[in-house]
Amino acid sequence: MLFQAAIDLNFGMSLIEALAAAFALYLIAGILNNVLREEVQVFKKVHKFSSLVSALITFGIILGVRLFLESLSQFYIFEGYYLFRYLTTDLFLFAIMVTIFLLFYAVFFKKFSKSRLHADVNNIQSEQFRRLYIKFIIVAWIVGGILLSSSLLQISLESADEFYLGFIWALFVVGFAIIITGIVNRARPIETRIPKFVLNRAMYTGGLIAFGIWSIQLVIVELYLRRLFGITLYIQDIRFLIVVVNAVYATVYVITLKKIFKPQALVRSEEKIQKASELFEKMKIDEERRTGSKVILEVRDLTTRFYTEEGIVKAVEGVSFKIKEGEVLGLVGETGCGKSVTALSILQLVRPPEKIERGKVVFQGEDLLQK
Repeated sequence: MLFQAAIDLNFGMSLIEALAAAFALYLIAGILNNVLREEVQVFKKVHKFSSLVSALITFGIILGVRLFLESLSQFYIFEGYYLFRYLTTDLFLFAIMVTIFLLFYAVFFKKFSKSRLHADVNNIQSEQFRRLYIKFIIVAWIVGGILLSSSLLQISLESADEFYLGFIWALFVVGFAIIITGIVNRARPIETRIPKFVLNRAMYTGGLIAFGIWSIQLVIVELYLRRLFGITLYIQDIRFLIVVVNAVYATVYVITLKKIFKPQALVRSEEKIQKASELFEKMKIDEERRTGSKVILEVRDLTTRFYTEEGIVKAVEGVSFKIKEGEVLGLVGETGCGKSVTALSILQLVRPPEKIERGKVVFQGEDLLQK
């Protein structure tokens, strides 16, 4: 009897839906990896292979689970009630897929990343992706649980145009807001542009929260209150949707950008500069020990300022470097950053309103600024 029920199933539709869900899961995993900071992203090839194999295995498992549940749903427990039919809700099964995917991904990540750099780097990448993916699992289970509950409570979703269009229009408005934000940022002068990683995190955070808030109210007001209890608080109007979603997006975007992501990026940049400086100094010391080269010119904490009627201009601020015998040093920077003033300060050719505030310029053992 069970076999005959399985034959009667629409196997083609189950196959197509499971395959579409697996493809969507593969794409989402790639997007989540791209959202991470570049230094902690999983290597592209490792991530693609791990995601693809995991998605295919998950596809096979969920297809079998779906066919099994649909087979069992053919048995009557109560009159007109299929016990297992409700468990075949698409987004509920997708939540199961999302969870299983992470288990297989962890296995194949270790397999494909064995030859990639060091174990500590791989562990950091895996941990960062896992943390972000777990958040996605939570969202998937919330959405899947909501639609499963609507089935269990027998809430009718027929002719629910406002309900489904609410999600679609919210996604469209969020996507449009993100595109406009990116275009506005690219139109700004390059020196005032927001770094791409910081901008993306603020945009995606604002978009996710805006879509989430609208979706929550849509489920509560349209699904439960209106369809389950017959209470209508307000109509899901498109103009109301656009105003609310954009307002939430803009608010979250500005707050997270200024209070969270920009300060975090600044701290990380300073840490990188500090590590690079320490590494550079270590390399210079090692090179000096190896070659024994003599230092011809050493500049320490050179600071030069212009005292003008408009105010004080910090032309050169704490510049330090060494030039060894046989070495060439280039000063590189945009116009007005202080290259020429640095050279003039070394030669003491600055004139009022310019003034060398502090520092040392040691040439062949003598401090030129003391002469």
